[in-house]
Amino acid sequence: MWTVPILDWLSDKLPLEVTTDQVLGQACGMKLHELDNRDQQRVAAILRRLGWEPGKSRRHGPKPINVWRRPGEVPSGE
Repeated sequence: MWTVPILDWLSDKLPLEVTTDQVLGQACGMKLHELDNRDQQRVAAILRRLGWEPGKSRRHGPKPINVWRRPGEVPSGE
């Protein structure tokens, strides 16, 4: 159910890295207060099947956050 909208969004936006919250909000149209761990795990499973790799990033602030990186992307000196 979510795979096609997520794939379309990733193809359209071409992000190098995403968070599960970004995917749920922007690709699936969910509101942050509606999200739970099952939703995030479901998105993580879809991203993993699409070849995305889990990692940490400090691009969004000083504290590292969990992100998913596009296949083949190397983190830039974080």
